[in-house]
Amino acid sequence: MELDFENPIPLHAQLKTILEDQILEGYYKDKIPSERELMDMYSVSRSTVREAVSILVRGGILEKRHGKGTFVSLKPVQEWLKMINFTETTKSMRIKLLDHGRVLTPENIADANGFDDESYHIKRLRLQGDIPIALEMHYYSLELGKN
Repeated sequence: MELDFENPIPLHAQLKTILEDQILEGYYKDKIPSERELMDMYSVSRSTVREAVSILVRGGILEKRHGKGTFVSLKPVQEWLKMINFTETTKSMRIKLLDHGRVLTPENIADANGFDDESYHIKRLRLQGDIPIALEMHYYSLELGKN
């Protein structure tokens, strides 16, 4: 992939997207090229490369090791988050039921859904392997909750 110097999207953002796509596709599995190599590959300045890499480091996709280089994180969260749809992505996750039962309906839930003072609450933890990914909190009408 090449950078589009005519595109209004900043070069560092374009480079970040290219690097992120290459990492997620498995092109870079361990270490990415040095700043100098990236500068030469894409004909951009050091500040452009540094900004693109910094964004990926902050996002947890890359990690810098002083004196060694910049490496792909062991398992970027984006790898499993890059989804076609939520249902397909969550099929591969484990679910742990944390709590369920009748509760006093929180005001914001009652206002949004027209629930009575009480509702049926389900609290679940979604895990990818052993890593907690999401905490789900659902509120249902008591009638639906009984079913």
